[in-house]
Amino acid sequence: MKLTGDGAANSVTLTEISENSYQITGIDDTVIRFNGQDGASVAIDNVIKGVSLDMAGGDDSLLLTGISVTGNLSAQMGEGNNTVTLTDVSTTGDLTLGGLKGNDTITATDSTINVSGLISISLGDGSNVVDLSLFASSSGKGLNYAGGTGSDDVTIDAPEVSFGGKVDFKVGMGGGAVTGGSAGDTVSLVEVRILGGSKLDLGAGADTVRIDDSTFNGAVTILTGAGEDEVNIETNEGAAGFSRFFGAVSFDLGADDDLFSIAPVESAALLAHFFSTVTVNGGAGTGDEFESGDAAKLVYSPTLTGFEVSSSNQS
Repeated sequence: MKLTGDGAANSVTLTEISENSYQITGIDDTVIRFNGQDGASVAIDNVIKGVSLDMAGGDDSLLLTGISVTGNLSAQMGEGNNTVTLTDVSTTGDLTLGGLKGNDTITATDSTINVSGLISISLGDGSNVVDLSLFASSSGKGLNYAGGTGSDDVTIDAPEVSFGGKVDFKVGMGGGAVTGGSAGDTVSLVEVRILGGSKLDLGAGADTVRIDDSTFNGAVTILTGAGEDEVNIETNEGAAGFSRFFGAVSFDLGADDDLFSIAPVESAALLAHFFSTVTVNGGAGTGDEFESGDAAKLVYSPTLTGFEVSSSNQS
């Protein structure tokens, strides 16, 4: 099933009537044309080869709610300030969400998202926001996120989130996984489980990375680029769990004065376990700071370079 938009600002809701049958509804005067006929909504049956939505230009809004898709689910929003909301969505294939130049927002909160394949999000230039504060989510092949120039704010927060493959974030110029832009980007991973490797490349700008109560089975690489960056691991006492890193961990904070913090306060709610090597490069700068406390449990002593201030209280 394919839906194609135009250059106007359109609002569309896609819901499921029954297995492989869907209702497409126009909101705020958006007209749906099907087989040459215009109407406020249309029902389409026997959709067994995936769903493709191309909203084209304009400030568009798309609501995907209560749908199970056989095959791939793709929503390309085009240029404009677009909004995509997902509520209880599943697919047997990949989930692909895209945008071009503009300030885009993707939210999937208080719901369940299950994807057998890969989740790919590419939002282009602009100040983009992705909020996946879910009840539960799974992706059999992992997550790729790419942003363009502009500030991106990505939050993945759920008690039951599992990515079967690798997770790649690239925020900035270029392609790749979670990718940010030349402005300040924020990535928060809370209560997330990643079975494959993880890479976050946030580009230049004052970036912030927050990791709480998450498990990483594979190697982890985080690059924050130039700018006054912060990497905070287990610094939120409001999150009662702990983080575990089973593979090698490498952080490169780039130029300017940065802060790298691992469980700096002694608290039962702030525990970080590292079972392999940890390498942290503060980069060029005159005030790079590394801090860790008793709750940071490292099997191997961390390799630190480029830090002018270091405080560690390992037991």
